[in-house]
Amino acid sequence: MTTVVPSRPGRPVVVQAQPAPPPVVASGRGPAGPQGAQGPTGPAGPAGPQGLRGETGPQGLTGATGPTGATGATGPRGETGRQGPQGETGPTGPTGPQGDPGPQGDTGPAGPGVAAGGATGAVLRKASETDYATEWVTASASGTVNADFGAAPGTNVVEVAVATTVPAGARVRAWVAQGTADHSDYEHAVILARHVSAFVSDVTGSGFTITAATELRLTGLVGLRWEWSV
Repeated sequence: MTTVVPSRPGRPVVVQAQPAPPPVVASGRGPAGPQGAQGPTGPAGPAGPQGLRGETGPQGLTGATGPTGATGATGPRGETGRQGPQGETGPTGPTGPQGDPGPQGDTGPAGPGVAAGGATGAVLRKASETDYATEWVTASASGTVNADFGAAPGTNVVEVAVATTVPAGARVRAWVAQGTADHSDYEHAVILARHVSAFVSDVTGSGFTITAATELRLTGLVGLRWEWSV
């Protein structure tokens, strides 16, 4: 015996074969004949009611990462951030090249310049510690005098006063020089220059004193030369 079970829409029809019932022996009838051939399938029955929803299946595996998409368009410029803190001072850089000369400045006022006057051969020197205090002075002067050691028996020390203008700070010196009527040039150069010493003392603005001295007594005139210089 065949039983047709209705199916859901879209599903096949299920045909279940049932065991054939035992033959019915009718009174006065012969035994049942053999099973006939199966008949054709009947038409599909109407759709059954909606079944209950099944449980959700397990989470599937994560798929492979897709390719990187194209770069999007640049967005609008953001607002300027606030000022950061002052950084530390960096090391000094190398000296730059020499700049171009600047324009010519204005001419300054005239300076005090050199003091007026001054004779030929004069030199300019400071007259005081005041700024620009200068004066002209003669650079040097010289002359001759005779030291008179007198008549015999003579003497060994003679002082001679020399009257001449001497600038302050000048250096004055004296020495045995030219011959006189009493002693020749040779005596002055060879003998007297070795035995007579000349010293300068008492230097003032109007002159000085020369002292001629010797260990032996001398007589007559001995020639002396003097000089001062600044």
